[in-house]
Amino acid sequence: MPTQPSARRLLLILSAFLLAHCLLAAPLRAQDSQDETQRDLPTLQKELSAAESSKGKDAPELIPILRQLSGAYRDKGQFLAALPLSQRALDINKKVHAQDKDDVQIAADLDLLGTLYRLSGDNKSSLENYRQALAIVEKKLEPDHPAKVTLLTNLAMTCLASGNTAEAETALQNAMAIANKDYGAAAQEATYVQVPLGELYLRTGRFAKAEQTLVFALTVRSEALDVPLVAGQTTEAQGRFYMAPAENVLGRLYTVVGLYEKAGPLLEDALKDSETMFGKNHPLLEDLLANLVAFSKATGDTDKAASYQKRLDEIFQNNIGIAYPASFPKPKSVETSLPVASGRKLYADVRVGDWVVYHTPGGPPDNKRELIKKTPLVALILNHSWNPAKKVWEPSLEEIIDLGADAKQLYDVSDADLHTEKAQIKDAPISCSTGVTTQGRSKCKIYLAPDIVPLGGLVKVECEGQIVMQATDFGRAK
Repeated sequence: MPTQPSARRLLLILSAFLLAHCLLAAPLRAQDSQDETQRDLPTLQKELSAAESSKGKDAPELIPILRQLSGAYRDKGQFLAALPLSQRALDINKKVHAQDKDDVQIAADLDLLGTLYRLSGDNKSSLENYRQALAIVEKKLEPDHPAKVTLLTNLAMTCLASGNTAEAETALQNAMAIANKDYGAAAQEATYVQVPLGELYLRTGRFAKAEQTLVFALTVRSEALDVPLVAGQTTEAQGRFYMAPAENVLGRLYTVVGLYEKAGPLLEDALKDSETMFGKNHPLLEDLLANLVAFSKATGDTDKAASYQKRLDEIFQNNIGIAYPASFPKPKSVETSLPVASGRKLYADVRVGDWVVYHTPGGPPDNKRELIKKTPLVALILNHSWNPAKKVWEPSLEEIIDLGADAKQLYDVSDADLHTEKAQIKDAPISCSTGVTTQGRSKCKIYLAPDIVPLGGLVKVECEGQIVMQATDFGRAK
């Protein structure tokens, strides 16, 4: 998937600017634990007991065993049992590095502990540990060190879980910048940031941005599925599992906005792929089941909703005292709040069947946009590409647009910054509102006439004095 848009795709970028649900967090690993092999609980417990007898209960040699044992409990969903083991590893590590309390090994253990607190529902303790770890990393490592990607993302997940969307967004934007620089937008490390970023946009009512982010994450993970399989680095089940977090949040997004035909297959695939890795009764399935309950209720399937709810309740009840304390609230689906648009809502009056054709001057039509479905929250736009050989429009990309979006959200131009100018469309002069926005390194001038041109009112775009896109035809549904 290209990361730099061509002129023909500029409209899509302008129209929709650009794992809390990552099913298993991947915390910052300490350097001396990277080469350890996975061993089962009884083996690790025996190794810990033997090491305690021969080395003492505070010996540094216990640290890797404690980390492995904690990880083994965590993988089984026994977060409360894992917590004291990670805490003990941290305490020993602090003694080992008593002369340097900001050693990165301590940051690694703080991150591990923060993840366990988050998974067990103690967001306050989770944030305390993540923030301590981040302070060490920022002091010891360069500003764009790759280790910060996971740590910032983990912190953001806890902020999301506790409703602090502002801090979550700052952390995720910083993590995304580092991930793009060090790994590239299509890397697994970037996907780890993109999924909670998509959830953030969902929670704050920016549905188009949420879809764009999540679809990209799911697409690159799907396209990358065969690479490690061919190389023998993973199984198909593991490859599918990497797609499940994006499927889960994207399925919830489509449920919230009323695009149920898109939501169901995503949520069902996410559950199936997660069950393959976790089994049927892991606590990290609860979020998925809560989303399936919400989807089934929204589509009127009360029997399925009851079945998913029963399974969710049973898993939750079985994990009280094991995964989280009795005071932990029952899992529920993601809640959203709609952002307040200060400007004119450019899609508020669209109708199914509205369409616009855009092209680059001197060439054939590049893009046709048509409204094919409208829900109370979003418009579903189908983009068509012109096939000059067949002389037909061929369907390509679907996108959603928030019905409450204003010029700032759609084109990054505030209503207060718009000015009146004339422009031509269909050989007739019309009055447009114009404003300047930034695309990459270019300053682009947009022309808007929402009372004339449907689907956002975009008449043309000029970048560096050149027209890169212009509406040539349009129609409004009756």
